[in-house]
Amino acid sequence: MKLKILYITQNSFYFVHRFFIKFLEKSDAKVIFVKEKKRGKIKKYREIIYIFGLIDTFKILVYEILWLIKFYKRKSKLNFINLDDDVLNKFLEKKVDIDRYDFVISIGCPCKINNLIQKKFGDKLLNIHGGIIPFQTGRFSPLKAILNKDKFIGATIHKISANFDDGEILSQGFSELDFSTSKLLIYDKVLIISSSILNDFLLGKYQKIPNKIKNYFIKKYLTRK
Repeated sequence: MKLKILYITQNSFYFVHRFFIKFLEKSDAKVIFVKEKKRGKIKKYREIIYIFGLIDTFKILVYEILWLIKFYKRKSKLNFINLDDDVLNKFLEKKVDIDRYDFVISIGCPCKINNLIQKKFGDKLLNIHGGIIPFQTGRFSPLKAILNKDKFIGATIHKISANFDDGEILSQGFSELDFSTSKLLIYDKVLIISSSILNDFLLGKYQKIPNKIKNYFIKKYLTRK
């Protein structure tokens, strides 16, 4: 059975299209590309430079252009619309017929989906987070994992709730964190895991991380509280 899905994401060829375009271009998929108007480009790139550093930020810009060239035609054929982040919630509230979709899935949506939308969509409203929640939460979780010297990185599909990265966990994947590799390759690994668990989830397959990994995080984080 084909699933009708509304994806909410960003129009990044490097971080989104190269890992997720196979889902976005399905015949029953619709896509909302959200532009960060509130934060603005200057603040956005300052944050990227702060997190990744100048060299990796330059690489990201170059890779973005290269992947744009590769995927531009495929992206142009998607069933999509562009929206600013300050109008996303109003659009979802008034313009989206939830009965048309099996799921509404956020992939790196740059703004919060408000409580009214959460009530409207209910269990259909999901998020793919680049971290093993509830232990790795927030923006740039893979890089926070490096700073925290976690042994594992991963991704989570969860229901969207009132708090960021705090909804019911549906599926998770993981990998050991290789500190010898670059930040970008670690980020790539998390996105590969995200794409993999999404593919399985849409086929009705749910992944769980082993108890030994859960116990590692519980011992490292929860026992500190």
